[in-house]
Amino acid sequence: MFAKIIKYIKELFIGVSSKKNPEVLINNNDDNLNYSTSEKNNNTQTQPAYKIIISAGHATFAKGAYNPKFKISEYDITSNLIVHMMCDYNKFNYQEFTYLDLSSQYENLYYTSYSSYLNAKYKCNNSYKPDLILEFHLNAAENIKAKGSELVRSYDKYTEKYCKFMAGAFDEYNSRLGENENILKCRRVVTPKDLGRDLFILDEAKYPTVIIELGFISHDLTAKKFIDDEFIKLLAVELNTSTSIYFRNNPKAEEIT
Repeated sequence: MFAKIIKYIKELFIGVSSKKNPEVLINNNDDNLNYSTSEKNNNTQTQPAYKIIISAGHATFAKGAYNPKFKISEYDITSNLIVHMMCDYNKFNYQEFTYLDLSSQYENLYYTSYSSYLNAKYKCNNSYKPDLILEFHLNAAENIKAKGSELVRSYDKYTEKYCKFMAGAFDEYNSRLGENENILKCRRVVTPKDLGRDLFILDEAKYPTVIIELGFISHDLTAKKFIDDEFIKLLAVELNTSTSIYFRNNPKAEEIT
């Protein structure tokens, strides 16, 4: 029943196409960028769906932060999220974007250290010339009460606009949890400069890039939520739907002045 409700909502607000990765048609006479999958006519030009790389932060050999109580790592959670985001994407054939999950390619990268792995991963991402790179992480803190999501972006107006939209989306997800813990509520949107430290993938970003810190793995309620596969499935749907809505109503990065 739950799956049918989700499918109905998507068909109502997003639309489902029988074609995999359909082309998006942009009406040149509409400054608001009206998206449609109708037949091409004299007033439209064909443009491929937005290309988005989705990536789990860290790697199988360096799994990031760890919660000993629940015996779960940052990479365990984010890689599971990527799987469910791709499953949802493949099931509903979102019209506004094409996901690229490069996990299998990352596994075959040559590296001698974690830093060299990040550099190889960065070059791999750039080779696809994406419209946006989304990398998922979880924070950790000595203060076990620290909680909430964060968005860390590259230095461009495009990610600034996307992050403002997604911060509101995270707050909305959080309110629908029906709890007072605010484990998903967005704490802030920042750049590496705001944090006072270097983040290679953002400092050297060639294409719009956002690190999405989903929450604090050191916060037990957050960790408990994130080991719940049903919760991850719902979060995957929420992320995909919000990104779809954003790209339906916003131009590509190079069109932002």
